[in-house]
Amino acid sequence: MQPSERPRARAATVVTAAMGLTALFPATAAAAPPGNDSFAGAAPLTSVPAVGEVALAEATAEPGEPDPSCGSYSAAPSAWFAFTAPRTESITLARTSFEWDTVLAVYTGDSLGGLTEVFCRTYDRRILNVTAGQTYRIQVSNWRPDTQTTRIELGLAPTLKTDLYTSVFDPSTLDTITFSQYAYDTVGEVITSVEWDFGDGTTGSGTPGTHRYPADGDYVARVNITSADGRTATATRAVTVRTHDVRIAGFTTPAAGRVNQTKPIEVKVANERLPENATVVLYRSTPGGFEEIARATQYVPARPNRTVAFPFNYTFTPEDATFGKVTFRAEVTLPQGARDVRLVDNEVIASATTVRPGTDEVS
Repeated sequence: MQPSERPRARAATVVTAAMGLTALFPATAAAAPPGNDSFAGAAPLTSVPAVGEVALAEATAEPGEPDPSCGSYSAAPSAWFAFTAPRTESITLARTSFEWDTVLAVYTGDSLGGLTEVFCRTYDRRILNVTAGQTYRIQVSNWRPDTQTTRIELGLAPTLKTDLYTSVFDPSTLDTITFSQYAYDTVGEVITSVEWDFGDGTTGSGTPGTHRYPADGDYVARVNITSADGRTATATRAVTVRTHDVRIAGFTTPAAGRVNQTKPIEVKVANERLPENATVVLYRSTPGGFEEIARATQYVPARPNRTVAFPFNYTFTPEDATFGKVTFRAEVTLPQGARDVRLVDNEVIASATTVRPGTDEVS
């Protein structure tokens, strides 16, 4: 064999080997696009709830398709679904498969050139407000689709809920109450409106709400909230307004006394609000402060410009004479559960009473 013939022989061998590999590993034909690859071939979603699936790895970008406003790339491969709303309501739209960069966009319109975008999301579940009889075109796109199937779901919108709370447990006509509402929404839509009805003919808006009731009574406060997608919720709370306010209107103590001498002390209690069972506690001074020496409870009706007298008697002691004087303090209290709204006038300290030794104690 001549040297010049060897390259041709080797070349023939290479071609033969390549042909053998082709026979062993034939080329795979490209997969056909999904049936809903085009706008005109949109797959119907006929009810709520509904599920749609598509393999975006085989999808193409149809000429004239819109680019979703929340997407990052143009002319991304996409597929289409169509949903005609049977009623006017709020529904949810979500991608429930896990992959990166898939965009869901919803449009109204009957042709690629006449679409109006009404919804665009790249993740999580969100509310879509639909109108009865309107057809919504759902574009599912991904600029770098993987091999898994993309799954979308239409669902019923969750119920929006709210609770109402007040800042004062036992309000009176002197309290300014703060009203707060706490909304519960599993899709996390923004609350755009908060309206208050305080139950006494007064209304308000915004959060929190504040109100001061002008009169005692039983009221029902109501809050109405609206989310950005138009769902509403209402909550109510009973508000019982009671104003308890007794005061010491007079405190009469003796100017002087002797050891073992008993003298009267009188406390007068005024009440102009609600009938009360009031308790007056009487104290005397000691080196360490004050100690209780007597108490009495009486029914005190609500009567303007009238008082109820609480009479006491006190017998002066040698200890009082040791200091040469004793000071009395009176305090009026209400039963547990009745909060006095003005404690500043519930306590009085009298002028000191001079105390002298008794005749049998004089040395």
